[in-house]
Amino acid sequence: MQLRNRKRMFIEEAEPSDISSVSQIHIKSFKRGWSDGEFERFLVQDHYWCMVARQPRLVRKKITGFILVKQIANEAEIITVATLPNSRRRGIGEQILSETIRRLKADRVHSLLLDVEETNTGAIGLYRKFGFEEINRRESYYSSSDEEAVKNAAIVMRLDLLN
Repeated sequence: MQLRNRKRMFIEEAEPSDISSVSQIHIKSFKRGWSDGEFERFLVQDHYWCMVARQPRLVRKKITGFILVKQIANEAEIITVATLPNSRRRGIGEQILSETIRRLKADRVHSLLLDVEETNTGAIGLYRKFGFEEINRRESYYSSSDEEAVKNAAIVMRLDLLN
């Protein structure tokens, strides 16, 4: 996958001190964001790992995006991925996903799964660009908001990594 000619980020394994930043990005990105404690509960488990995108030129190397992955044997699943709202459409998600796929291939993982809300056309386009294919739908999986009764489907996608 050829990345767009965008500013390169440092993509690296998250450190325990990054949990608060990751949580804040998640809160800004989703209707029901996860707390620091929720992320900690994932990351203390053996099969979960998180990678972050850091701005390369800042002294503090601000985190602009992240991905949380569950990896067991030869299969992996993207649990959640997000970038700061003011950093979207700059190739950060593309860089995070590219590095994640590189790592999974190095680990000889066979497939990568995810689900995405059917209305999230930007994310769906990114996943398709990497070769993910829709394999299932979960109807009425996501609530559109707390006040509305509308429920959106989750599109389940898979990328075969051994090709």
